[in-house]
Amino acid sequence: MIVKKYKKFICAVLSLSILLSTMACGKKDIVVDEYGDTSYTQTASSDSDKNATDTDALLATHGSGKTLQEILGKKVEFTEDFAVNGAYLKSNASYQVPDIPYLNVYNMELLDDGKADEDKIVKAVFGGSAKKLEELSYTNSTDYITHMYKYKEIMNTHDNRAADEDYYYNQELFIIDSSFNEKLKWRDDKDIYIHMYEGDFNEMKYGLILAYDYITKQRYIFLDPVSVNTYFPSSDYRTLVFKDKMQYGGNDKDIENSCKMTRDEVVSKASDFLENHFNLGMDLNKISTDSETYISNRGMNISNYIFSGSEKDSEEMTQLLFTNEDIITAIRSYLMNGGGVGYQMLAEQENLYKEYLDEQASKSSETSYDKSLDRFIMEEGLDEEVDFEANGYAVYLGSCVSSEVDESGKSIYFVGSGDRPSRNNGVIKVTDKGIYGADIVLVETPVDVVEDVGIMSFDKIIECMKEQLPEKLDLNKMGNPAPSSLELMYMELLYMSYTGEETDDNAKEFTYIPVWFFLISPPGGVLSYTYVYVNAMDGELLEVETHSENS
Repeated sequence: MIVKKYKKFICAVLSLSILLSTMACGKKDIVVDEYGDTSYTQTASSDSDKNATDTDALLATHGSGKTLQEILGKKVEFTEDFAVNGAYLKSNASYQVPDIPYLNVYNMELLDDGKADEDKIVKAVFGGSAKKLEELSYTNSTDYITHMYKYKEIMNTHDNRAADEDYYYNQELFIIDSSFNEKLKWRDDKDIYIHMYEGDFNEMKYGLILAYDYITKQRYIFLDPVSVNTYFPSSDYRTLVFKDKMQYGGNDKDIENSCKMTRDEVVSKASDFLENHFNLGMDLNKISTDSETYISNRGMNISNYIFSGSEKDSEEMTQLLFTNEDIITAIRSYLMNGGGVGYQMLAEQENLYKEYLDEQASKSSETSYDKSLDRFIMEEGLDEEVDFEANGYAVYLGSCVSSEVDESGKSIYFVGSGDRPSRNNGVIKVTDKGIYGADIVLVETPVDVVEDVGIMSFDKIIECMKEQLPEKLDLNKMGNPAPSSLELMYMELLYMSYTGEETDDNAKEFTYIPVWFFLISPPGGVLSYTYVYVNAMDGELLEVETHSENS
C-alpha cells in the first residue's frame, strides 16, 4: 500500500469512515447485498437480505434504526492501558461522532483502462488539430514543463508500487531545468501506458496526457497549456499555488481575484468541461469546492507545510495564485501562512533547496534533520515579500460515493487499502479566460449501496481489537530495539475499501465498509507508526500496517 509519512497520513485520515455489528469478533458468515448492474442503485439492508450473496462472506446485518450518535454517543473515548506482546500500551484518544442517520456498505467496481474513450477524448479536446507526441523532453524554460512533471509523477508512483515498496517523500525537491536530459517516451508497456498529444484548445496550444497504471489501477487525464506564457503572454509566471482562504488572520483576503465568476458559475463550467471533453458521466462527474478530499488523496506537499492554526473559510473557493518567484520563495511568503492546497512549477526556476543541500554536504555537523526540506523552508522565516496575482479558482473532482455531512461539517470519510490506494480525485483550474487545465485521477465507479447496516458497540470493538492485536502486531518492525512502551494516539471512524482475504489480482469488484482506525506509535516522537483497522460491523482486525524508518 502506498502511504505517506505521519503528517501526510493524518491529513488523509481526517477524511475517512466506519460501521458495526453485535456478532463475535471477526465472524464472517453472512454477506453484503449482491452486486447489481452498472447503474448506481440503493438497497436498504433488512432481515431478509442477511443471507443475500457472497462477497467473501462479509457480514452486514440490518441496522437498529437508531442514528449513529444514538448508538455510539456524541463522543467516544479510549483511555484504557493494556499490555500487548510485552509492551505497555497507553491509550488516550477520543472521537467526535458525526450526527448522521446510519452507516452503509458501498459495492464498487474498478474502472477500465480508458482506451475505449481515448479517441473520443482527444477529438473532444483538440478537434482535428490533435497530434501524437512520441516523446517529451526539455526544449526551453516553459514548454511542456508541467507535462513532464506529471509524466514523472505517474512513473514514480508506478515504479514504487511495482517494486512493492512503501513510497515516502524522498526529501528532495525535483526541479526540471536545462540539465534535465531524459526523453519521456510514449509508452505501451504491459503494466502501464502513457499516451501524449498536443493540439489547439481555447485557441491556444495545449498538451494532453492519457495514462493507465495496471498495477495501481489508476487512470490519469492531464490537460495543461504547452506554455504558461502562451496563456498569459504578458507575464513571466513560474509558479502556481492553490490556496484556500482562512477564516481569520493572514493577508490573503487583500488579493483581488481577476476572475469574477460566482461559485455556481465555476462549478458549472468545470462540470460541463468534464462531461463534454473528458467524457465523464453523472456517476463520475462530481465537482466539489472542498479541498480536503483532494489533499487526502494526493497527500501532503510542501505548500501544506505552513499551518497557521486557523480553519479555512468554507464559503470561499480555492484561489489560483500566480507568481514570478520559485516555489520555495512563494511558500515562504507571509501570504502563505495557512491555506496551501497544492502547487505547480510552471517554468524552469532556481533550485534553492539543491543549493542548500550542496552547502550542507560540506559541513561535518550535518544531520538528517538539517537536510530536511521542511527545515529548509522554515529556517529563513516566513515573511518573504512575494507578489501574487490571483486569477481564477481551483475546484475538485469529488468521489462518486460520499458520506452524509452533519450540520457541523463532520462526516465519515473514505480511505483505500491494499491495491485500492486512492479514490477518484482531481483539480480543475478555471480563470477569467475559462478552463486553464485539469489533472484528474479515476479509479472507481459505484454499483450499489446497502443502507443502514448494523455496527458493534465501541466497547465491543475495543474488546475485539485487544483480543486480536497480539497476533498481528510485530514490535520488531517498530524499532530496533523493539519498543517497550506504546501510545494509542488517534482514532477515527472511516470507510475502507475491502476486497476479502483471498483476492484475485484481476478482480474488479470491491466494497467500502465501515472500520475503526487506530494510530499507535512509540512515545517520544520516534518515526514509527502503526495503523490498525477494525471492521466496525463484526470486530475483525483487518489490517495492521507498520511504517518505520528502521524497517
